[in-house]
Amino acid sequence: MKKIKIIWMSPEIEDEYSSGAANHNRLFVEYFNKHPDVEEVAVVRWPVPVAGKFLPQIQNFNGIKLYTPQIHLKLDEALKSFKRESYKFSEKIKFAFLRLILKLKGMSTFDPSTIKKAGAVATFAVMLLTFQKPFPNPLLKQIAKCIEHSKPDIIQNQMEFMGISGSLIRDKVKGHLITLYEMEGGQREVEEGTLVGEIAKRNSEALQWVIENDKVDKYIPVSESVEKNLIKNGVPKNKIQTIYSPIRIDKFPVVDRETARRKLGLPKNKKIIVSVGRMTGGKRFEDLVEMLRRFPDDVILYIKQSRCISDDILDTSKGLISLIKKYKLNDRVIINDTPLPYEQMAYVYQAADVGVYPFLDEPFGMCVAEIMACARPVIVYDSGYLPNFINKNGFVVKPLDIEDLYQKTKYLLEDGIVVKEMGEKGRELAQKYDINILGEKLLDLYKEFM
Repeated sequence: MKKIKIIWMSPEIEDEYSSGAANHNRLFVEYFNKHPDVEEVAVVRWPVPVAGKFLPQIQNFNGIKLYTPQIHLKLDEALKSFKRESYKFSEKIKFAFLRLILKLKGMSTFDPSTIKKAGAVATFAVMLLTFQKPFPNPLLKQIAKCIEHSKPDIIQNQMEFMGISGSLIRDKVKGHLITLYEMEGGQREVEEGTLVGEIAKRNSEALQWVIENDKVDKYIPVSESVEKNLIKNGVPKNKIQTIYSPIRIDKFPVVDRETARRKLGLPKNKKIIVSVGRMTGGKRFEDLVEMLRRFPDDVILYIKQSRCISDDILDTSKGLISLIKKYKLNDRVIINDTPLPYEQMAYVYQAADVGVYPFLDEPFGMCVAEIMACARPVIVYDSGYLPNFINKNGFVVKPLDIEDLYQKTKYLLEDGIVVKEMGEKGRELAQKYDINILGEKLLDLYKEFM
């Protein structure tokens, strides 16, 4: 069989531990890059800034070609597309302020080569261009041309709006697939009448455009929870194949608790609750702070913050920090927002006595699979895919039930024997999410189109 040439479309792909989507992309791409059945895997990345800079047009990412289209587009039509929407009064002021900044910065057009320092405003401009209506808009068409130039066998899209670009050139490739993360009831923190709410709505409309134009060969939800949402939206069952987000078991070797804490500068004589994720409302880190108040001073909370490209605009950490200050827990809550290499997350997880993830509408939850691989018990909310991780390796708690969350956590912090038994069971259960299993499963799917 001919070797496969893959274009992997990704809004982000990072060396450091980042958002679940970024890690999902990186692990699959790195796996395929070393696979004997793959001729080439290259990444076409959405043209958004990374660490305040725009990437060169072609970049080498761990031996993988990474293309970042250098676009030059007018913002006027994108701005008008949002101007007609109905916003709350406070949101109208915010939107007018953002438009003013764009004007003051001379950004009537978007051209990365003319922007000296990229940041929130540049990210905002890309978001406007990405979700400009009607679909397919000029940005999506330009991205499609970039993919077509690479002449791939397989296009692997990530997320709804990127599926539009792939659909535009479906007839010029052997297979077009799209991975999806959104589940029914997701994005609870998004409000009607806000710009973020409008973008979430347009993301759903992008999915409908893709479904109606019927240019996707396989939809790949990251869990059964996401699969249900696809079926509800009219995707035929025979066009869906669930493939979980992967982890690398080999990157999580057993490390003793004292070594892990020393590496992170954490106290060795405290009981530590760990949670990992982005600072968005659905993660409910505030529930952990509320729970922490009930514990004595020898219990601390360690949050490893992960990030994604839109966090400059969507970050909700201010509310969490205000709550910590309100309860005077500054010395008992540690938020680590320093980027870490993926393999150093083993220290984060194994510094813990227990991992607690009170997430709502979580489509998968890679960080839960990772701490399981590190032999630590976990407590999760009964929401999204999370309950499926639990089988004698932790507890499932009713969402927003702080008292039960506290009682279950307290039980684990006080019983070292149960913690050890649950941790060992968790490591066993985590094996099914290893990249060597899931990477081969996705590659087998690609081969069906060759």
